[in-house]
Amino acid sequence: MKNGGDFPSVFSWEKAEKVLEHLKDMWYNRNIPKHFSREAPVMEQNPILKLPLSLDSEIPLYSQLMGIIKRSITSGALKVGDLLPSEAELCRAYDI
Repeated sequence: MKNGGDFPSVFSWEKAEKVLEHLKDMWYNRNIPKHFSREAPVMEQNPILKLPLSLDSEIPLYSQLMGIIKRSITSGALKVGDLLPSEAELCRAYDI
């Protein structure tokens, strides 16, 4: 092994320093590429969140939600690769 450590010979301190400098530049100068974001994605546009759940129904909430998801898929409102809302987002949207 080169470089005098436990790292494989492909490791380069110069490359590691360049990567660290790039990361510092991104963080401190807010020079963040467009495909990265510090903000959590908001799912307000998700079709699942637009359909109501009935708290007065005898059908359990999880079953109602499963039906909403299935209908959204079969209707084409949810497409391959679309994200489902997180549990926290669902609770916030449905106030439960």
